[in-house]
Amino acid sequence: MAKIAIFLLSGVQDFHGTAAFHALLYARDLKGAKVDVKLVFDGAGTGWIDEWSKPENRTHKLYEEVRDSGAIGGVCDFCIGHYGNKERATGQGLSLLGESQGHPDVARFVAQGYQIIII
Repeated sequence: MAKIAIFLLSGVQDFHGTAAFHALLYARDLKGAKVDVKLVFDGAGTGWIDEWSKPENRTHKLYEEVRDSGAIGGVCDFCIGHYGNKERATGQGLSLLGESQGHPDVARFVAQGYQIIII
């Protein structure tokens, strides 16, 4: 079975959020196809957790669907402190990843057989 890890680094400064939206869309589609997919919020991409948690955000329902499916593999511990709200992330049950000097260890994902996609 394929294993895909999508690292979302595109931040909220991407005015339309098209890159970030597509990361969610791809995670949902892969999960629906029974692919082992992990969406990892990293860098400026951690700011989307705050944005997509707002019920009035047009991507809120898709975010909840992906989150509730178990497709979110974690959030960069260091970056969420800079770009987002750590308490909001952990309050939603999202795991903080900080094995590599406070950041997710991409080598761990590769060692576990994940193909890495960076958006």
